[in-house]
Formats: sequence, structure tokens, C-alpha cells
Amino acid sequence: MITVTGTVVYGAWKKGEVRIDAFDGDHSVHGTHPGVVASARIAKPGTFTLTVPENTGKLYIEAVVDEDQDGRPGPQDPMGTAERYPVTVATAPVEGIAIKLVKHEAPTDGKGKGDF
Repeated sequence: MITVTGTVVYGAWKKGEVRIDAFDGDHSVHGTHPGVVASARIAKPGTFTLTVPENTGKLYIEAVVDEDQDGRPGPQDPMGTAERYPVTVATAPVEGIAIKLVKHEAPTDGKGKGDF
């Protein structure tokens, strides 16, 4: 197994656990449904460690704060992707992954609740 370490930054954090997920595909590609390779939870923004299989290849690492504490990511929960996107995992540990979270505005279509 290989460790992937980094830091989640969010200056406006007030509450809510941070979930860090490593996916085997890119969520930004319409119509794809990437799988979770590894996941970690931290009590607040800060350092994290993921453990993934050796030679995993490309990983797309994302983080979200469950600010509304409903147990799932929503459209207004602060979220972000790793600055290095994707990250390639081979046989050596991967260090220095930085994820800056951003809070998005409520949708203007009146559907401010629900999953994305």
C-alpha cells in the first residue's frame, strides 16, 4: 500500500467534518461515475493521509466539508479538488497534496437544497 498525504485549507471553517475522497475518474467529465478508491475523514481542515494500492495510477482527489451536517455533500457545502489533478500513484509515497475548499453560492433556480 502507498500513502498519499496533504493538507485541506478552508479559512471560513466553522463546523462540519471534512471528507477526502480519491476517485478512479474525473467527476467533471459529464456522464462518468468514478469509483472511490480511498477515503479519509478529518474533524476540521488540516492534514490528511489516504492509503491506496501500489500502482493505482491516476487518482482524482477531492474534499468537502459537510457544513450542514446532513451526512452527504450538497451543492452549498464547501468543496475543492487537489491542485495536482490527477495525482499519479506508482510505488513511492505521494506527498504535498493541497486542496483549497470553496463555498459556492446557492443556485439561482430556487433549488438550493439536495445533492449534486
